[in-house]
Order: sequence, then C-alpha cells, then structure tokens
Amino acid sequence: MPTSDRAPIGSPMGVDQLLIQNATASIPEEPENMELDVEMDDSALQRKMAADAQLFNDTFIVTGIDHAKYDRCRRLFGSSTDHTIRFLLDVHTELFSIDIGDTLQMVIATTLNLDGTPDDEKGWKDSQQNEANLGDMFDYVMHGQVYIHQEGDAESMKVSASFGGLLMTLEGPLRKLITLRTESIYLLCKSRITIDPSF
Repeated sequence: MPTSDRAPIGSPMGVDQLLIQNATASIPEEPENMELDVEMDDSALQRKMAADAQLFNDTFIVTGIDHAKYDRCRRLFGSSTDHTIRFLLDVHTELFSIDIGDTLQMVIATTLNLDGTPDDEKGWKDSQQNEANLGDMFDYVMHGQVYIHQEGDAESMKVSASFGGLLMTLEGPLRKLITLRTESIYLLCKSRITIDPSF
C-alpha cells in the first residue's frame, strides 16, 4: 500500500497545523506609529483644553496709530475684519512692532497653561519660564485686569482692561464680548504685515 508523508485531513496533526496557521495569520501587525498617534492625541487634547481657556479670539485691521501719549507706547485703533468690533490698544513699541494696515490677531485667555489649568500664585512669568505655554505662539503677551464691562443696549457691550497702565478697549456685539465679564486676563497678540498698504 502506498504511503505518504502528508498528514491526512482530519488527523490531529493536520488540525493543529491548520489552527496554528490561522492563528498566526489573524494576529495584526503592530503599527509603527502607535506612539506617535498617542502623542498626537495628547497634543490635540492640550490644544482643546487651551482653547477652552480662551475667552476671545478675533482678527483686526489697524487703521490708526497715536504716538503722542508716551515715548515708548503706541495707541492702536482699528476694527475687526468683519467690522463688528472696534478696538483701542496701547502697546510697548520696543516689544511689539506694528503699523497702519497690518493685521492683528488678538486672543484673550484666562491662563497660559496649555492644559487649560489656572495659573498658581507664583506669578505667570516664574511659573512659565521653563515650560511651553500659549504665549509661545504669539509675538506679544500682557497680563492685566478687566475694570469695565458695560452693556449698552441689549445687543452691544464695551470692555476695558488695564495692563500695568497700558489700556485696551473693545466695543461690539454682546454675543462676541459677553465672555469677557471676568477679571484677570492674558492678552496675546500676533501681527501680520499687509502687502497692500491700502488694505
């Protein structure tokens, strides 16, 4: 009778080989970028929490500058790109350079911590010195206090804040400024030069 080295189908040896083969084939390969994905998720979470701490974020066009008030201070005037909010802002000329026609991104937040947690009592400069923070993304950062949040009619609001004597005033729709009914804030600014000076 002829013999064969191949195990017949249905024999214990054949079943074991089949199970091992199927089990091996069903094990998924571990993605090489698994750690990167986790890091990206953490980064996205940090960005979301930082965004939750942001009370205001809008873009403005600088339409006027007053140099007369202080030697090293400029008072900026302008309006948001959708023309709904007017602003006045004092800036230190040695720390922040901007001209008429430039675009100004303005963010107001309650903390600079990327995880959105409140600042401790050490003071923001000391606590943020060796850590990445929201201010790293901007050209100019000030810490101050809101001293006026005045509602005009049912649709408008005026907010004023002082940053060590440098002033900011925003006037516009209540729905855009209502979140600024608070006290301690950070003002973060970033400028972009407008190619067409006529804007």
